[in-house]
Amino acid sequence: MKFLQRALLGLLCGMVSVSVHAAQSGAQQATSSVEGKVLHEPGGEPIRKVVVRLLAMNADSPVSTATAMENGPDQAEALELFSGLAGNEGLDGRLKYTAATDAEGRFKFEKVPPGNYVLSTSRDGYVPAETKARGMVITVAEGQNLADLSYKMATAGLIAGKIVDADGDPMSGLAVQAIRKDQGHSGVAGVLAIYLSAGGVAGNLPGMGITNDLGEYRISGLRAGQYLVIARPRGKVVPPPTPANKAQQAEHLLYAPTYYPGVLDEKQANALQVVSGGVATADFTLLVHHTYRVSGIVSGLVDAKGSLIFLMSNTGRPQQQPLGEGGKFEFPSLEPGTYIAQVVDVSEGARQGESKMLTVPTPIVVSGSDLADLVLQPFAHGKLSGSFRAEGSDNVDWKQLTVSLMPVPEAGESSADKGLLGLMQRGGAGAVKEDGTFEIDDVTPGNYQVALFSPSEKYRDWYLKSLLFAGREVADTGFAASGEMSLNVVVSAKGASIEGKVVDGEGKPAADVYVATLPSSGKLGRPDSYQTAKTDAKGSFLLRGMNPGEFAVVALENLHGDARNAEFYQKYGNRGASVSLAEGEKKTVTLTLAADDSKQ
Repeated sequence: MKFLQRALLGLLCGMVSVSVHAAQSGAQQATSSVEGKVLHEPGGEPIRKVVVRLLAMNADSPVSTATAMENGPDQAEALELFSGLAGNEGLDGRLKYTAATDAEGRFKFEKVPPGNYVLSTSRDGYVPAETKARGMVITVAEGQNLADLSYKMATAGLIAGKIVDADGDPMSGLAVQAIRKDQGHSGVAGVLAIYLSAGGVAGNLPGMGITNDLGEYRISGLRAGQYLVIARPRGKVVPPPTPANKAQQAEHLLYAPTYYPGVLDEKQANALQVVSGGVATADFTLLVHHTYRVSGIVSGLVDAKGSLIFLMSNTGRPQQQPLGEGGKFEFPSLEPGTYIAQVVDVSEGARQGESKMLTVPTPIVVSGSDLADLVLQPFAHGKLSGSFRAEGSDNVDWKQLTVSLMPVPEAGESSADKGLLGLMQRGGAGAVKEDGTFEIDDVTPGNYQVALFSPSEKYRDWYLKSLLFAGREVADTGFAASGEMSLNVVVSAKGASIEGKVVDGEGKPAADVYVATLPSSGKLGRPDSYQTAKTDAKGSFLLRGMNPGEFAVVALENLHGDARNAEFYQKYGNRGASVSLAEGEKKTVTLTLAADDSKQ
């Protein structure tokens, strides 16, 4: 269980894109204060009794790059889940600073050590209007009094309904989840629900509920938008003999994760429209499906005794079992789906209590029949090392840079299609050392691109100019990670930039909206091609550190979904301006705010 908890926390931390500096001890440094207010959106009225927390981001926290992940799954969702698991292993001491707003919506923290923090807001019946972690990150300087912070919250909506079996009898104890339509199962909550529903804690998480003895459920605390609703049995639940399935009693059946209005395939599910302060209803029937036997051996282990095999999928429940003699395994009842196999190998170093994680790169597809005599060849996680060089500069503080690996989808596949499998293929991140070298351990075999991030304003205009792997340029294409690897990285201070203004349909400045860049080809680009910024009160924005190329620049009220997906480009790529950038060039554009599809 501890292994699973650490994996879940790693996924959460890795998806919250923030700069990471240790919050330094205040014993020898001047402490600071942080204050602000929480207002209702729309209207601007103060909200009292909002719980405000500062989450210190420690130096050893997993990191993703801001540029690459800013358009990923809903970051506010990740923060809510992060806070919801605050009592779990690994989060002790991280929520040290907590305050509540007064009648004027104000809060204040005193004696705050310098460092980087995530600020979260929570109150029953409300949801944060900010949906990206970048807007919730604050940097507290030594001795600084950080005042006049302003955060907005909106009245929450909810989904309620009743779930029954094929004979109309209520189904109790189901984990029911509301997932934003544009995230699907790749959302943070979608990933965690698969694991946590079986453990009985899913009902305590945002966006989730549990059916009672009448089959009724209620999911509160939802932002306005379109949602898919899915009900999952908690564990493997066999349907009892009933008139509805009497003809199929000899077959191996289980209750299946079922989408509203009663379908197994997410693509066939109907979306519900949730409005601020409103109630949407979703009543449906839980379906059953066949399960299949999967057996075979894991090859290449010196001694399989004590080793474990894990099967993880986008939609099914995680499965695990010890390996038998010679690496044999047999899963008697797997649900249909695509599985990634991972092996915890203790054949070497078992006496010292050590183990190593191995991954089988070829997925196991379960559909329509049993699978026998599989031979799985796992590969050990690799290690990536490398060195940096700055073009035209010798005075670089390399410790201000972080290197991250971003998975590259297979041909014809988007990153969202991979769902949980994509999250399992996390290359990791590493800080750059003083001499410009870096190391990333435990890299899962797969294809990756490299992204850079620096919290320092000094390096905002820098970009990754060249990336050499085995003598080849791979900055755009990425590279295949396996075993021991090395990269040569060249960065340049001559990043391009885009500035301008965003106006609404009436030509008025659009404040506090997002501006995003996408490769104009519509194909997956390098991570630093996806930049985001928010407009100020005058509708102005500035995007910096761009690599040369052709881009589509679009202004959106909200950024739901992953900008690296082809579907995102198909939706928004033609709703903005086309910009061509040369190295070091600055372009100015005026954008019209695109319609928010999530409200339709």
